Amino acid sequence: MATTDDGGMRGSWSRVAALSAALAWSVPASATLFLDQSVVITNSSGDQPLFQISGDELQAAQTYTAQLGGQLAQVDLQLYRDAGAVSDLNFQLLRLTPTGFPSDDPADVLFTTTVSTASLPQLGVGTVPFTSVDVTGANLFVQPGDQLAISLNRFGDLDPGVYWRHGDSTYFDGDDYTRFTGFPWNSSGGLDDLGFQTFVEAGPPNPGLVNGAFETGNLTGWTPFLTPDGEMPFGLPDVLLNDTTGDGNSSPAARFRVGITDEAIDNGQFSPQGGGLRQTFVIASDGLDATFSLDVSSRHFGSSTNTEPGRFELIVDGELLDFFDFDNANIEAGQTLRGSLEGTVQGIASGEHTLELRVTRAANTSQPIFQYLDNITLVTTLCGDYNGSGQVEQGDLDLVLQNWGVDTDVEGVPGGWVNGLPEGQVEQSELDKVLQNWGNTAAPDFSGFHGANVPEPVGLVALLSGGMLARRRR
Repeated sequence: MATTDDGGMRGSWSRVAALSAALAWSVPASATLFLDQSVVITNSSGDQPLFQISGDELQAAQTYTAQLGGQLAQVDLQLYRDAGAVSDLNFQLLRLTPTGFPSDDPADVLFTTTVSTASLPQLGVGTVPFTSVDVTGANLFVQPGDQLAISLNRFGDLDPGVYWRHGDSTYFDGDDYTRFTGFPWNSSGGLDDLGFQTFVEAGPPNPGLVNGAFETGNLTGWTPFLTPDGEMPFGLPDVLLNDTTGDGNSSPAARFRVGITDEAIDNGQFSPQGGGLRQTFVIASDGLDATFSLDVSSRHFGSSTNTEPGRFELIVDGELLDFFDFDNANIEAGQTLRGSLEGTVQGIASGEHTLELRVTRAANTSQPIFQYLDNITLVTTLCGDYNGSGQVEQGDLDLVLQNWGVDTDVEGVPGGWVNGLPEGQVEQSELDKVLQNWGNTAAPDFSGFHGANVPEPVGLVALLSGGMLARRRR
């Protein structure tokens, strides 16, 4: 979590559109909700009481930046109460000012509802559970990069009280604020957050990832993390201009300086450690292949040769798709090493997924060796659309049949084959993707892919009679 020098929150200004007049639609009870932003506070640094004194109410707010597009449907808050607490909570969604603070203009109140104090749990042992607030009545449709404030106040006594869980976090896309009625908002200065989660009923999938080229000049849309024994100097990761690709042009890139903690080294831990970035994305329809790519580099600002430039990993839903290990080469003083990563999840399921970009070194952070990520992309293509025509049809089936048994590791990729490149022999798995996705097009509606009046695949009967549908393993 961080604020800019002028007190504004990192990211673009609020562009939330309340489309109730044009889009009078709300999330049905059976709708699938996707988790967007999440800050779970496990260790409190002093929870935020919600009360009034001498007629003045204390108002608390948490700002956040949306990563997923769709209708904002639910907000969860880590709230609890003392026994005997009364007076309900006033919940509001607010626009932000140009400097990133919650707005105090009544015209910027986007939604108001009541949270029953009696419904809140009493403080117990462990993590404070979330209380859900239905916000579908707001008819708010958010886009990636939109910013809002979640606000609570209560006309009730301090004791017995109601509290919003508050503590340290690494949330970079918002901040916590407090004020008394009629006074300006005050920020914690980027040190703490209030526990919350937001959920959207997602519309069509976002066009790629949010802020994949760090064009906002910051880490909007990304969540930094550390590995169990990893560390980075204070203030990192950040975004800085860098020539990551070596084309002579500098552009914004995520910058790291990763390594193993001294404590772990003292305990004999020398496996690569560090940190990275995560982003949640949504695939709204089945029948797609998802290809991820990024450019990486390591730069040594020291004065001597080093043997640990860094290792980069591309991970989706916990599966390693690709890696680039500079630790297999020395890096000289003043030298920059560059590379790229790419990986494909074939037949990715619809729903929510996590992209993780991990940067590690098998050394501590004493040497000024920096690592950079840039040009992170997600491109979806039709599963089985091997010729790139935009539909799974006869041309794709012909590519499979005409190249049946070809070993692409030896003979190369067959001509005309542009998507879903085969690994090893062209065989049953390639055929299955054509048959299982027959007729799907590259312009799905939100309910999925549908083929209409699609001709039957020529040669299918021959395949069945020839026994080629028996499954084989590579």
